[in-house]
Amino acid sequence: MRKLPLFLLLLVSSCGTSELWHEPVECRLTGSISGMPPEQSLWIALPDSYDIGTPIPVADGRYAYTLRTDTLRAYELRIGTRSSYTPLDFFPENGTVTIDLAWDETGKFIPSPIGGAGKPNRTINDFKKEKDAKFGRLYDEIYAKLNGLQRERRFDSPAVDSLYRLLEGRLSHEERNGIYRRIDELRLSGEAYTPEARELLAGKDSLDDRSREWTRDYVAAHPSLGGFFCLVQNLRYDRLQHKPLTAWLELYDRIFAGRFAGHPYHAVTEDFRSSEQVRVGGRYIDATLPDAEGNPVRLSTLVEGKVALLDMWASWCGPCRAYSRQIVPVYEKYRERGFVVVGIAREFHDLTDWHAALTQEGHPWPELVELDDANGLWTKYGIPNAAGSSFLIDRDGTVLAVYPSPEELDRLLKEKLG
Repeated sequence: MRKLPLFLLLLVSSCGTSELWHEPVECRLTGSISGMPPEQSLWIALPDSYDIGTPIPVADGRYAYTLRTDTLRAYELRIGTRSSYTPLDFFPENGTVTIDLAWDETGKFIPSPIGGAGKPNRTINDFKKEKDAKFGRLYDEIYAKLNGLQRERRFDSPAVDSLYRLLEGRLSHEERNGIYRRIDELRLSGEAYTPEARELLAGKDSLDDRSREWTRDYVAAHPSLGGFFCLVQNLRYDRLQHKPLTAWLELYDRIFAGRFAGHPYHAVTEDFRSSEQVRVGGRYIDATLPDAEGNPVRLSTLVEGKVALLDMWASWCGPCRAYSRQIVPVYEKYRERGFVVVGIAREFHDLTDWHAALTQEGHPWPELVELDDANGLWTKYGIPNAAGSSFLIDRDGTVLAVYPSPEELDRLLKEKLG
């Protein structure tokens, strides 16, 4: 699911340094709706939830939802479709939280302030005003120029244009995976963009760095639960952008490690800290997960002393399942030489679809499952907003490759196993 960049999100910053975050809260979330496109809907979810969340009914130009929780943390009101939505963050409080929703005549969503709930959520207006005053116009200028290049077809390089044209044809999942992989490689190298686009993107990167620095200063000056949430969201965003997390983690250690004892944000932060090690040259992270019969299995018992591929997938992810099929021949080629594959599926709500997928795919390797992100494994592996990926692990636990193609996997295994 695609989210808007963090600088477009709204921050709700609670006031003071109260440690009372685990008392019962009953919050009535409501608001008016004007001009919402017919294909869009509303949901409520935790910000780190890959699942779309709980639907909120809309009737007579209004919506309403009662949220009950005994853990005070931010939630998202998600507006859009299942594949692309705008998240609005808010903290539930006893009483009513109001977020009015409106779209202009072009269908563009118009953010509005949160009101009616008291001081913690009212502070959003101050934060938004400060950040917009400092960075809003600069980002608007850059995005206007980038959008102009896209309209004039001067954003993507000829190499990427040709790949997108290939995607318009009738292709298998495997063929599409290969094309998307090549596009990703070109974007990481910068070859996906025209010189004009690269110059603008470099300017945006510089502005992002300034925005990050300003936000860290803001969070340090607001050591509240809202500030803690802002830090966690920036960890999540920068991890998705493959940016270093060091400065955010240092800020956590200095400001928040000793505050809000036991709050879930501490565990999430440590999961992101762990994700820093899951890189080529780093180490894999162990976990205990259930197998298809519900028996707990320690991952290390399956991979220790072997060259192993962790195939992280989901029953509802077509490209993931296509990738798994592609590596079956590679597995059969090297399995007798000490190569193992362990599948780990990311599932939500129940395991019915997973069991059906296992029967349909018939993977010849052990399969484990992460239900409802119980272990935070996708965050620990640095892919919180992804359906899947894969990690090639050496005998000593060192990460050899991240999401290797079948061809790259074959080459690496030939080097390691002969």
